Amino acid sequence: MRSVGFLFPCVLLLPVLARAAAGEAASGKPIYNAQCVICHGKTGDGNGPVGKSLSPRPRAFSEGSLSPDATLFKIIRKGGKANGLSKDMDAYPQFTDQQVWDLIAYIKTLAK
Repeated sequence: MRSVGFLFPCVLLLPVLARAAAGEAASGKPIYNAQCVICHGKTGDGNGPVGKSLSPRPRAFSEGSLSPDATLFKIIRKGGKANGLSKDMDAYPQFTDQQVWDLIAYIKTLAK
């Protein structure tokens, strides 16, 4: 019977955990505008003010074909160099997990 008592609180947490992993695009937009626009551009086209001068060019989210969520999470958290990508993609270890998921949710709204 104790195992049932243990499982009950876990079952109640499942919707909360799923929502956290899904992210909220509305919460991710200000993070994107503050940290990502400079390279990836306002519309996610990879033509931000700094992005235009980078080689390779920043990812154009607006072209669609995004990496899986878990990959995007690692790239945002650890940066491009740590993931075999451009050294110009900064790491954001200061973001909470929820902020990263929110950012990913917003990036998905830019993909066409």
